[in-house]
Amino acid sequence: MLYLGCSQWNYKFLKKNNGVRHNLLNIYSKEFNCCELNSTFYDLPQPDMISKWKSDVNPDFRFCPKFPEIISHQKYLNSVEEDIDAFIENVNMLSGNLGICFLQLSPRMFHSGKSRLKNFLEYTCNRIKVSVELRPEWLADSKVISYCIAMLKEYNAGIVLVDGAETIQHLNKLKLTNQTAFIRFLSYEHPTDFGRIDDWTGQLKRFFDNGVNEIYFILHFGDREYKPEIIDYAKESFEDFRQ
Repeated sequence: MLYLGCSQWNYKFLKKNNGVRHNLLNIYSKEFNCCELNSTFYDLPQPDMISKWKSDVNPDFRFCPKFPEIISHQKYLNSVEEDIDAFIENVNMLSGNLGICFLQLSPRMFHSGKSRLKNFLEYTCNRIKVSVELRPEWLADSKVISYCIAMLKEYNAGIVLVDGAETIQHLNKLKLTNQTAFIRFLSYEHPTDFGRIDDWTGQLKRFFDNGVNEIYFILHFGDREYKPEIIDYAKESFEDFRQ
């Protein structure tokens, strides 16, 4: 199953194309079947807000919450059990609409933090689906990559594949660590995006052919008005995977 979405649903072109400013999540969910939930990085949503989100989407839609900054960027995975418990209790209210939860490590999380990451995975991965975005600095060290990939496999956690200017040189070094793939596609808002989507179309097919059963492909954009074209191209290119 392919879940295709964006890093938010509050896009200007959705408002413009539909002539409305309210209930954009419902409109968005008719175009996509998942969305990153970056707001959880800053603050956990209230139960009534979660209920509203669930009512705006269909049962097949998936939210992918980001672990809070207090866990990753303030405490650097130190003594975060209570924070993890609060996060899991909150996002579990999404029930069937909960997809993969992803951890983005802090820039100040250096190689020495690998043991803390191991503790985090041990405490978390038997309770929710988790994928981890490794720091670009970590990806530059082949020994660190091998260690982290083995660790993620041990706890059946996924690895976040970031296709962007800072990380593209490291993508070929990374291997999937479970039967899921979580891809964050950072648009250059340039015609080269179309060729990059073509490359990913072939890669997604290889993933599915090799037994991957769940892929999340998240499109990230800036503020320019180039978004609809690349979105339409991605939807058309990935159509066979979304059946």
